[in-house]
Amino acid sequence: MGASILRLFFHDCFVNGCDGSILLDDTAAFTGEQNAFPNKNSIRGLEVIDSIKAQVEASCRATVSCADILALAARDGVVMLGGPTWTVDLGRRDARTASQTAANSDLPGPSSSLSTLVAKFAAKGLDARDMTALSGAHTIGQARCATFRSRIYNDTDIDAGFAALRRQSCPSIGGDDNLAPLDSQTPNRFGNNYYQDLVARFGLLHSDQELFSGGPQDALVRQYSSEESAFARDFATAMAKMATISPLTGTAEEIRLNCRTMASSQSLFSLCLLSLFACATYAQLSSSFYDHTCPKLPRIVRTAMIQAVRNERRMGASILRLFFHDCFVNGCDGSILLDDTATFTGEKNAFPNRNSVRGFEVIDTIKSNVEAACNATVSCADILALAARDGVFLELFNGGSQDQLVRLYSFNEGLFAGDFVTAMLKMGNISPLTGSNGQIRLNCRKVN
Repeated sequence: MGASILRLFFHDCFVNGCDGSILLDDTAAFTGEQNAFPNKNSIRGLEVIDSIKAQVEASCRATVSCADILALAARDGVVMLGGPTWTVDLGRRDARTASQTAANSDLPGPSSSLSTLVAKFAAKGLDARDMTALSGAHTIGQARCATFRSRIYNDTDIDAGFAALRRQSCPSIGGDDNLAPLDSQTPNRFGNNYYQDLVARFGLLHSDQELFSGGPQDALVRQYSSEESAFARDFATAMAKMATISPLTGTAEEIRLNCRTMASSQSLFSLCLLSLFACATYAQLSSSFYDHTCPKLPRIVRTAMIQAVRNERRMGASILRLFFHDCFVNGCDGSILLDDTATFTGEKNAFPNRNSVRGFEVIDTIKSNVEAACNATVSCADILALAARDGVFLELFNGGSQDQLVRLYSFNEGLFAGDFVTAMLKMGNISPLTGSNGQIRLNCRKVN
């Protein structure tokens, strides 16, 4: 199954990009790619992707594309069979269309010549080295008799004993669906034995043996046959490269709810309900909210606050006060950061704030740095909350009712730290705007 999922991903990416189009079933009104000549009666693993999608939907409704699921599944299948890993960039969207014509024309076939292989991979932005490394995917999996019959009966650059062995299960007539391993040695382990087969003239497909046929790729095949680490490195690099072929991103196309069917074919009422459900799912605060959309955020804020406090020792206290005054007026929504204009009166000139709240330029600097890293993603309200946490300085000892607790905190740092964190988390939840409420300001001083 690992080999089948890997092939499914390859056949997806080579037809109009890695957009999950291969997963779409044919209908009376739609012709997809599954019955194109390179795919018919051979692609497998669709039910595995369906199972993963169902579990992902249960956890993250209408959020993760089928295209991303397929990309991750292909990587994990290789790893589980002993192959290398690689970073899978995510954020693909799912296509609302497919092309059987492109599948028939763009996918290299089992009888392809070396020049055809090089040309078809080059058309997708992959060079000859990428092509040779990616062909190593045939170190796992099996092929149908129909795809290698001509090779074992007609080709001359094949070991005679190997050809005779394969003819036993692949007759010259009939038995089209009989299977044989692409790697004669370890078909269920990802390694470099495939290249050793090529050097020995044991290539099952004509297109496989073309990589080692007295041509320009011979030297690389020999290297891979003796250096598994070199093959693993180049394969991982080429897979990461292939995974970026023309992805749909941003707001393009859709996130399918069922990988076999376009979401746009569902009723408008169902989609509206799902959209509301998705908004409700995210309408809550979470310490990991920006882990994927802006992972550098904590470091950006912390670095700026360290510099600000170094420049002026009081700045930590000022930012903390700014956060308090924000949260206590209609919640922690960044409203205190808004400047007055001719048509707008904000909170800065309210009696508790006028000529006393400060630190706006620090928040501006942080916002500018965050926008450079994650445009239109992180709210000014969240930046202020993080900055307050990172720049904490507090004085509260004035002969009043809290003196005893202040003294206790002064020699019991663990108690103070625990109580402070608890109270900060509690305050940070004062009437926040979440989900589709409010906005993500591009400039913390102005409403968009």
